[in-house]
Amino acid sequence: MTGPEHYLEAERDIDRANNRSIENGEAAFFLARAQVHATLALTAANTTVLIEAARPEKIPGRPGVLS
Repeated sequence: MTGPEHYLEAERDIDRANNRSIENGEAAFFLARAQVHATLALTAANTTVLIEAARPEKIPGRPGVLS
């Protein structure tokens, strides 16, 4: 699952938790699940940024890199 997919799933879970026809225990479950998906979405975004920043051509001082 990608970062954007995790984000969308978190939004869906928040919507489910706000549904007035479910019980409090179910709402708590969906909110906890939304928090996990939101955390995974952020982790995926940060990983993408770190991987992009660590590309050899982006590291100053590496041979063949314009500083």
